[in-house]
Amino acid sequence: MGNYRWRWITTLGILAALWAAIELSLGTTLYLLRVPLRGEFLTVLTLPLMFATRSLIPRRGSVLAVGLTAAVVRWLLGGAFAPQVSLAIAVEALLVELGLGPVNGGAIVRWRGALAGALGMGYTAAHPVLFWGLLLGGGKGIELPVGIGGLLFFGAILGLHLIGGAAAGIWARTLLSRLTVPLMKPISDDVERPQ
Repeated sequence: MGNYRWRWITTLGILAALWAAIELSLGTTLYLLRVPLRGEFLTVLTLPLMFATRSLIPRRGSVLAVGLTAAVVRWLLGGAFAPQVSLAIAVEALLVELGLGPVNGGAIVRWRGALAGALGMGYTAAHPVLFWGLLLGGGKGIELPVGIGGLLFFGAILGLHLIGGAAAGIWARTLLSRLTVPLMKPISDDVERPQ
């Protein structure tokens, strides 16, 4: 069991480092260039990584562990809006973990991939409102929608994010299934141990 535990930890560490590197390099660059929809773009890029985590380490909480580790690394290494981004990474990982549901030997069924993607992308839309609006009281980041028109507008934006996230989840699952090779077998302690 010990050997497999170290393989899980090593794999989780590599995946978390990759996620943190994406956030620190590409995420910071997109922020500095003021690219619109940068959070959505980063979510689409990290969904295959989260799905690969579940496939390689078919354990409950593996996606959340990678997300929390990436969030801590992102926070420690700083960069643009480190607390805000770290919180978004952690919550997104939690929602994707919940969307993927029970562990099924590392396999991700299509509708679960779509649900996980929708939840992750949906939070990308809600994060600015929750972080800047509710936690920090508005101001610099965003103005909360006002009245029925504002709520309908936010609902439409959220709906588009959910649909786009579901499509991104299906894409990530399809991409992962095409890249699955013998080297990407799930790490399991059920496999016969070498002599």
